Amino acid sequence: MIVQEKTGIWSLPEDVRSVVGKTVDVECKVAGAPAPQVWWTKAGNSSFAYQGGRLFIQNVQAYDAGMYTCNAQNTMTPSGQESRDTRDSRDFVLNVENPVFPGDCAECFNPDLTFKITTTTPSNTVTSATVACPSVANQGLIVATVIGWLLAATLFAIGLLFFLRYRQSSTITKTAEQVFLSSTADHYTEPISDQNSPDYLTSV
Repeated sequence: MIVQEKTGIWSLPEDVRSVVGKTVDVECKVAGAPAPQVWWTKAGNSSFAYQGGRLFIQNVQAYDAGMYTCNAQNTMTPSGQESRDTRDSRDFVLNVENPVFPGDCAECFNPDLTFKITTTTPSNTVTSATVACPSVANQGLIVATVIGWLLAATLFAIGLLFFLRYRQSSTITKTAEQVFLSSTADHYTEPISDQNSPDYLTSV
């Protein structure tokens, strides 16, 4: 007697998390007789195809994030009946995190920065962000530029301060000179002669 059983998937995680560079190993456990064929598909990527009950991705990258589907199918041929295919499928979401570690990017100004690449199940869309580590040469250029700006701003401020003080001092000096000249002019001003004044009468 040949025992036949339709295909069924009975174990598959719904959410898998990994880090860039690691290995992803997901098992899709199926049941059925004859033994079902198992293959994997990926949402949004029609060219993706992977055979076997275990999805194995080495050196996982950001673009590997997404929704994967485990598909299983077998063909049952009951005695005296036509053959018929039985099929089952189940999805899981792969989330890939991409941290920037101090050892991986020693030149970064802030090596603690991290970003995540996640997949939203309803829309099957992937959101990503990128953090770039500046090279040592670029850092030197940035530091030199900032120092140059600070130095220029400092020199400008000092020059402006000296200019304002010189202008104020010059104004005070001119005012003092004007006061001095005015007082001197008043002091040495000859009195206006008055022909009718007794000083001009001839004594007898």
